[in-house]
This record gives sequence, structure tokens and C-alpha cells, in this order.
Amino acid sequence: MYLFDQTAERERLELAADCESCFGLCCVAHAFKASASFAFDKPAGKPCPNLQVDFGCAVHRTLRQQGFSGCTAYTCYGAGQKVAQHTFGGIDWRQAPETAELMFQTFPIVRQLNELLWFITEALDRCSPGADHEALLGLLGETERLAATRADEMSWGDVDDHCLIGETLLGHVSAGIRAAALSVDRERPAARSAPGVSAGTSAAGNGPSRCRLASCGPARRGPPRCRFTRCRFTRCRFARCRFARCRFTPC
Repeated sequence: MYLFDQTAERERLELAADCESCFGLCCVAHAFKASASFAFDKPAGKPCPNLQVDFGCAVHRTLRQQGFSGCTAYTCYGAGQKVAQHTFGGIDWRQAPETAELMFQTFPIVRQLNELLWFITEALDRCSPGADHEALLGLLGETERLAATRADEMSWGDVDDHCLIGETLLGHVSAGIRAAALSVDRERPAARSAPGVSAGTSAAGNGPSRCRLASCGPARRGPPRCRFTRCRFTRCRFARCRFARCRFTPC
């Protein structure tokens, strides 16, 4: 029986950020506004004043205290090192200023695709073998192919169209996973009442008992419900570009 190894697949796809192999792209490509998450305004394509010559952050150890909690919550899903080392061959935008504009345009596109890859692997890890599983594998392969496209051939239009397809499939898979979890929960035998308490009566009084999922301890709740819910594609606050984002909320 085929078992999907989520950890190995994410390692293969390099979906974990490797800042040492990046050129500080998140500190340059994205724009942000002064807010509770950022201490000042920064336009897209302009280096953050805290970005150092070696592409490190001058206030990395005190980001929250300095007013940059938005930076601590951010991840590029490995897009930084992919664009820096693979797409642009390890030549940074300071060494080759003529590549800067294209590099900064490419980074958020690849980030969106890598984020989609992350959620596809999440779905694959939770999805049983079958047609949906095969469809997810196909989506993963096509997303990986798009993320490896040459920088001068990448198009937001193509990526947006692809991500809409991904949103539809992930929503369908999510609905199936949640429906299966609810079905298993309904089929669980009702727990026996405590001594001296009739069925349908709460132990604390004579009124109807509350929903067992809401009032009972972990032993009676059954297995944890799947938290993989339907996708929502929203505009990320870090830039004007549209990033794929799935919201994980309890069922």
C-alpha cells in the first residue's frame, strides 16, 4: 500500500525557508505599511533599511521589540533560495543589478506556488488513496513544473489560473475529509451514562445533557477532527500580489 511521506516530500521540494541561501528577497521584493506588524512604510522593490550587506537583518534578534512582528510571522516556503540559487544561478541582485527587477517580480510568484505546494502536501497527507489522491499528485506535479519556469516566462495570469484550479480541488478534497471525519464520529457508540444518571440527562442536573463533543473529556471525544478546511485565496498584506493561502480552522 502506498503511503505518502509528507516530511520527505517537503524536503524534496525544499519548502522550508533557507535564509542563508537567499539574497534577502523578502526584505526587498515585498511592500509593507506602518502598522501593528511593521514599524514603517516600505515600497516594493526597495531594500529594507535593516537589510545588511551580507543579506542578514540588523534587528533579527529584536524584530518584535522593534515593531516588526509581521516579519516573524512570515515564511517564503522556500521560494527565496529557489529563486536565488536555481532561477538566478546564485548571482545576487547587487552583483548583477540588471537582474534585480525581474528577480523581485519572480520571487512572489514562486512563493505563491510554493505555498500551494505546501497545502497540497498537507492534503495528500490526510487524503486516502483513490481518485482525489491521484488528482492531488497531478496538481503537485504541475505546480512544481510552474515553479521551475524560467523567470522571463513566468506569468501572474498563468499562475492565478492554476491556483484557482488548485483552490477548487483542495476545497473538494477538504470537504471529503471533513465529511469522513464527521461520519466516523457519528458512528461511534454513545458513551454509557454515569451511575444513577439516565440517558439524555446531565450529571450536573436534570436538564438535557450538552453535546458530548462540547462537554466531554478527551476520552469521549474520539479521534481529533481534521483541521484541513476549504481554501481561501486572499491578497497577502506583504505585497499587492495575490498569494494562495489556506486557512486552518477547527471543524
